[in-house]
Amino acid sequence: MIKSLGFIALACLLFPAVALAEYDNFRCGRELISLDDTSGKVFMECGEPTWKEMVGYRDGLLDTQLWYYNCGSSDFLYVLRFVGGRLKEIESQGYGTGQSDCYGPRTRR
Repeated sequence: MIKSLGFIALACLLFPAVALAEYDNFRCGRELISLDDTSGKVFMECGEPTWKEMVGYRDGLLDTQLWYYNCGSSDFLYVLRFVGGRLKEIESQGYGTGQSDCYGPRTRR
């Protein structure tokens, strides 16, 4: 009984880490995007995101934007957070839908 309670407690501690996946890199076709890359570089390598959202200002000066890339039904929906034009966070939000938008501008149909 005590072993099973210990296992449940451990699972509860680990579950949030599994539920919210954050990454240091994001692949668009053959290109690799990394944290601290500029929004211009990401745009040149990945092309237009599926959706863009302005979410506000940080420290009163730096704009914060969320760029969404739908990588299709066999991959994930990725959210890239830019602060002051620099990539600060890459997160997945479950599986994407339909066709992928993650091939980059050079291979996009």
